[in-house]
Amino acid sequence: FGGRKNIWSPEAGFNGKASPFDYSFQEKTPPWIAGEGSLFSAVTFLLTIPTDSFDESCSSGGKGFFGLVHNPAEIPGISHPILYIEAGYVLLITLTPNIHFIDKRLSHWNAKERGCYFQNERYLQYFKIYSQRNCETECEANLTEKICNCRAFHHPRTQDIQVCGPGVIHCLESRVGHEWDKSSCNCLPSCSELNYQTTTVRLKRNWRKHMLYSTLSE
Repeated sequence: FGGRKNIWSPEAGFNGKASPFDYSFQEKTPPWIAGEGSLFSAVTFLLTIPTDSFDESCSSGGKGFFGLVHNPAEIPGISHPILYIEAGYVLLITLTPNIHFIDKRLSHWNAKERGCYFQNERYLQYFKIYSQRNCETECEANLTEKICNCRAFHHPRTQDIQVCGPGVIHCLESRVGHEWDKSSCNCLPSCSELNYQTTTVRLKRNWRKHMLYSTLSE
């Protein structure tokens, strides 16, 4: 987050510098603390999209946004729950966090016996916080560079590493896809894993009429 201070970790949670989510959220360091788990403390996003300028042949007829729900310590990817918000609809989303903790009294066990890593046991080159997904992402990036001499655009990398272009698509799809084996990465889960389940309800909404009514009511 652009050099902002770290106010959250999987093992310790939020520290005293964390801020609740409110209308001044742009001035505060994410992630934000939710006030409560109810509809009254929900966050609303109004997404605008120029549907008239869409090319049907490029978008396959779809007009909307994709969203991914992910752990604050992880970069979003296809392994996370994916949401699709279609133009002209309201999407109500319920997030259910799944939190798994291991008692610190098990720290004298080795990671293999315990089946997970504490934050001080496994360090990653490109991520400050360890998670199984972060570890697998870094492992895949290293394998891609080793085989194809580049990294995919979504992989973590330093400035001296090339981004894979169209000329190496075959290498990415055949060789990396064939040799990619998560078990070889030794990426055990974190001893404090956090992920989310999503439940959605979609409602049709005439936004132009709604905005016109809101303007006339003012």
